Amino acid sequence: MDPALWTRIETFFGQALDRPAEERTAWLRHACGDDPVLYREVVSLLDADAAPAELLGGLAFEAFDPGDVDRLLATVPETVGPWRVGDVLGVGGMGTVYRAERREGFAQTVALKLVKRGMDTDAVLARFRSERQILASLEHPGIARLVDGGLADDGRPYLAMEYVEGEPITDYCDRHGLGISARLGLVAEVGEAVAFAHQNLVVHRDLKPSNVLVTPEGRVKLLDFGIAKVLADDADALHTRTGQRAFTPSYAAPEQLRGGRITTAADVYGLGAVLYRLLTGIRPVPTEGRSPAEVELAILADDPAPPSTVVRRSEEVAAARGTTPGRLQKRLRGDLDQIVLRALRRDPADRYETVRDLLDDLRRHREGLPVAARAGTRGYRLRRFAGRHRGALAGTAAALAVIVGVSAVAFARVAAERDRAETEAETAREVAGFLGSVLEEANPARALGDTISVYAALDSAALRLRTDLADQPAVQARLLTTIGDIYLGLNNPEAAEAALGEAVRLARSLRPPDPAIEIAALTTLGATRDVYRRLDDALPLLLEAAALARDHLDPSDPLYARAIERLAEVHRNRTEYALAEPLYDELLTLQRRYRAGTPELATTTNNHALFVAESGDHARALALHRETLALRIELLGAFHPSVANSLANLAHVSEASGAYADAVRWGWRADSLNQAIHGPEHQRTLRNRRTIAEALVGLGDVDRAEPLIQEVLDATEGSGSGNTNRARTLVIQSQALQARGLWAEAEASAIEGGRIYAAAAGPESFGVARALATQGQAALGRGDTARGRALLNQARDLYLAGVSADHFHVRALDTLLGQTEGR
Repeated sequence: MDPALWTRIETFFGQALDRPAEERTAWLRHACGDDPVLYREVVSLLDADAAPAELLGGLAFEAFDPGDVDRLLATVPETVGPWRVGDVLGVGGMGTVYRAERREGFAQTVALKLVKRGMDTDAVLARFRSERQILASLEHPGIARLVDGGLADDGRPYLAMEYVEGEPITDYCDRHGLGISARLGLVAEVGEAVAFAHQNLVVHRDLKPSNVLVTPEGRVKLLDFGIAKVLADDADALHTRTGQRAFTPSYAAPEQLRGGRITTAADVYGLGAVLYRLLTGIRPVPTEGRSPAEVELAILADDPAPPSTVVRRSEEVAAARGTTPGRLQKRLRGDLDQIVLRALRRDPADRYETVRDLLDDLRRHREGLPVAARAGTRGYRLRRFAGRHRGALAGTAAALAVIVGVSAVAFARVAAERDRAETEAETAREVAGFLGSVLEEANPARALGDTISVYAALDSAALRLRTDLADQPAVQARLLTTIGDIYLGLNNPEAAEAALGEAVRLARSLRPPDPAIEIAALTTLGATRDVYRRLDDALPLLLEAAALARDHLDPSDPLYARAIERLAEVHRNRTEYALAEPLYDELLTLQRRYRAGTPELATTTNNHALFVAESGDHARALALHRETLALRIELLGAFHPSVANSLANLAHVSEASGAYADAVRWGWRADSLNQAIHGPEHQRTLRNRRTIAEALVGLGDVDRAEPLIQEVLDATEGSGSGNTNRARTLVIQSQALQARGLWAEAEASAIEGGRIYAAAAGPESFGVARALATQGQAALGRGDTARGRALLNQARDLYLAGVSADHFHVRALDTLLGQTEGR
């Protein structure tokens, strides 16, 4: 094509995009005059642009009439290249996208885009070739991958793209109610993909929410390099000049609108615009009620408003982020305002120099470090230091860390009650005074140098309160609840049960009744029985506590949330998922509304993630675990046991969902922290290494998995019949042996794993079901179909005792049984 004609086509295409859709045809006919070639080529680009996600064979396709399917299938060959063409996935202006399967060799599904007959104009073909050339150079997990490309037998070009299921990043975040920390985490993933493209000298030039999909597993995929530009490889390698305007004006950088030099700074701006939308719910420059020309003028002449200033009155936006307008404004004010505004500066030279610099500032913000976007005054740096080390600055009695830490919880609960009735205030003073005397008694200076153990201090407290506070049953009940909670944390169920049982008896005897004291005692005793798997004994207590909380407490009260949480947990442990789910949902709503940005919210998102993972919703579990990770890093810093736990949880759920490569990546990140914090033989370290091994087996990398499996087995040797970590590792060993075709050895490992599971969790536990299923697969492998199917059916029956037939474990067994039927 004549370069001059191509320039005119792109210029007219960009100008047409700036006009309302209903005005484009009339404007274009007038602008093109008597040049039918120019008119036809621009119309083909406008038709193609009507379904932007279709450019990469994503799943956000333009709607089509199902009645057209037969016609569309009739116009395409049964095979295109090495692909067997299947269902129509979507229809765009320049092509149709089909689901296609590889004809030979390994199984693979792609989204195959084939140019329509009659649409193979020079402009469309040039754009198609450019897209294919760029995508061929980009291999990154965050970029939708080009699998194949070529010509069909009838000469039409095609692209076979990675088949991506997902939704625009804005929709995903709002639908899942993701908080700011989780949204920042997803933006970081987008930025990593963009930075990779830049390293390969490719500028995307059209970053916007619809070109960033998030899969059900919570992974980001960057789409649509249809207007991307390969940077020149001359002395000016990071710059190029173009008149092309096939972008979305409301997310375009000012230099794109001016037709100026395009550098990687354009993508810094685009990523900043996406970040602005995710934080605030609106574009950096509002478009409502404005013509395209007015939007363009505003981008060129005005600076965006700080994000914190545009969310002040938006209840809907705040609710979608799990908070209130006031809290959202506070969360955005300061670092995030400055980071976003720097990315969106009109002059490219004033923005972050690279996308990596923007990501580094977001990371520093999340870790509590000073950010480059702010001036960095001494006061600002001191505030960030204090935020990072708030735990260290707050704790001053290291020698009594356990007692002081637990007592601090008790004092905090007391402080939260001070606005209650005067009798409550008096009770709080009595509790504080008594705990103070217990701490003083445990002071080595007073004890003449003897170290008073935590147990001794607690035993002394339990005896003293019965005499010193005999006439104050409310204070006794509150203190016994605290002491019982401490005993639970110290893994002393007998002492916890005794203290908490007495606390419940005293609380129920109070006249007039004190619902808060009774709820606290019931909840803590129920939690103790739940932890030690006395589930039938725990449930009535927790049902009573939750009912009292609903009748007497405000939903903003932390005690209300705790009662709901513990009831949800016992339903979960009883595998009563239908009863647990609404309670978890209620709790998450409460914590996001009243305790945004707190450790309590992190605990809730973590527990909710564990629950939804058990019930089979791995995508939601991953999103919640990501949110928990971001929040914990923000609150605790990156080097913390809870951060390691979140990383391990992400590895575990990724493995369960079949995302084995992600599981290995998360697992090794968790391992580096676990090794430094806990050491190589700690149970958390070993459990996480077991997860890595299981993911490696899933990837078929048995050589790397087996040393990890053996390491865990060696470390748990002689640990007794109650070690479920050893049981699970033996089941994984069975899977690794099956991969090597060692069926008899594999079956023996699964049998031993099942024996330990039965001793630890009972003969009807899910662990036993897992071991039976693995044992059945080994039997099938060595040719004993009858025994294999019998074992699979036993596993299925055990699962069905606790979950429904659509649970993912049951579905997997049904698939395997179906494959072996009639053998």
